[in-house]
Amino acid sequence: MLLSNVFSASYTIARNRFREAALNLKANLESFAIDEKGSNHEELTIDFAFIGVKQPKWMVVVSSGLHGIEGFFGSAVQLAWMQEAVGRNELQIGTDGAILLIHAINPYGMAWLRRTNEDNIDLNRNFLLSNKTYKDAPFEYSLLNDFLNPKSPPPLIDPFVLIAIRTIWRYGYPVVKQAIAGGQYEFSEGLFFGGSSPAKSTQIIQAALPQWVSSAQQIIHLDFHTGLGKWANYELFPSVLPDPSRYTRVFRQFGLDKIADRVPYKCRGLMGNWLANNLIHTNYIYFNAEFGTYSGLKVLASLRAENRFHFYGKEDHKGIKAQLYEVFCPKASAWRHSALTQGLALVNKALEVSP
Repeated sequence: MLLSNVFSASYTIARNRFREAALNLKANLESFAIDEKGSNHEELTIDFAFIGVKQPKWMVVVSSGLHGIEGFFGSAVQLAWMQEAVGRNELQIGTDGAILLIHAINPYGMAWLRRTNEDNIDLNRNFLLSNKTYKDAPFEYSLLNDFLNPKSPPPLIDPFVLIAIRTIWRYGYPVVKQAIAGGQYEFSEGLFFGGSSPAKSTQIIQAALPQWVSSAQQIIHLDFHTGLGKWANYELFPSVLPDPSRYTRVFRQFGLDKIADRVPYKCRGLMGNWLANNLIHTNYIYFNAEFGTYSGLKVLASLRAENRFHFYGKEDHKGIKAQLYEVFCPKASAWRHSALTQGLALVNKALEVSP
């Protein structure tokens, strides 16, 4: 199998391939519509594929597309794993385990080539714990708002890099990074907006996922992301930095060199933290699997340009959507082969570690 063939050009193609592969494995499929349509008026759904025994003692969860456009890589990993399972006629699950594949948690973002959902919400800032409120923004974000979110169409020539360098020099890189990426709940047209209430996708995950994993005593959850880190390399970010004595075996088997011992920025509303805090009946180990693409500055420039075009643009004269796809799912064959090979290895490692 050529691994590059599992990358899809659109959400609809990716969804159809995911469902076909899951049916070939005799998976239990369930779809949840988000009441939005794609560019060709197609239905947009979050698809669950459950493979294994009905009441598993342990489970592996593999999710994609929490950040819309990043789902093209995660979907490719899911499809490749299923195709390889069919090819070798073996699931590596045994008699007491299961794997749950969740495709396109943010189907709107994947269909419309956005990182955010239908309400411009960054879903990985939307899973607030019950004692938190959807309010406020960092003071520094309000200072950067005019720079981050211009209320005008994208120009032919954008001095973004020069302004960004000047901004970083003025406030310092750690302050700027935290202010931007940490999430905010005030500027609804801005980058990294966490919403004013739980989004439709958030509600679906919060209601459906606990039901699928209710019988499992141990769960390893891999949530695939791109755009952060070194080119074609990955790092695993736990939902929380848990008690090392409790997770030593799992961490060691995944490789301590791949487990992040720090967070790049602090933020509220992470899906992994919500799961870890609400599924306390089980040993829930969640990893945000981040695969590096381009520099942080290039990623931010692409996000800013796409967001600006979404709200104020009329014509995508600079191929803004294509640029965003590229920064989150590079077309370079070397990147795709390396990242996909590592992603597949991660899923198989999770299956090995779980029992």
